Amino acid sequence: MVLYAAGADYWRACPYLAAAALVLAITLLALRCFRGSLARQRDTYCPAAGFAIAVFVGIYSLVDFTLQVPPVSATFAPLLGTCCAQSRSSLVRRIARTGTQESAASRGPGRNIENFGVRALSAELP
Repeated sequence: MVLYAAGADYWRACPYLAAAALVLAITLLALRCFRGSLARQRDTYCPAAGFAIAVFVGIYSLVDFTLQVPPVSATFAPLLGTCCAQSRSSLVRRIARTGTQESAASRGPGRNIENFGVRALSAELP
């Protein structure tokens, strides 16, 4: 077997390597969803659903060519991506970005809803 060094020819020459990369990527995303469902304190259903979807599609792919069907893969990829995005707490992202656990009120003027006039408008309504 001849290996080509550039572009898609490399993956065409090594189909087992490409399949292993796909399985590894889906496995890592499923594990991220599983860890997120255990780590989050609220709204754990979304990462748990992502893990369940990945396990179901993975097991079903052992007996059928599920992910080769475009409607199944076009539904599976956004669902798994959404669930992986929800697997990490927003508090963890906020701490990683700012280094503190600041709330919306402590961010200063212009960053909370009161400064946009919502409170003043709601007070004027009958």
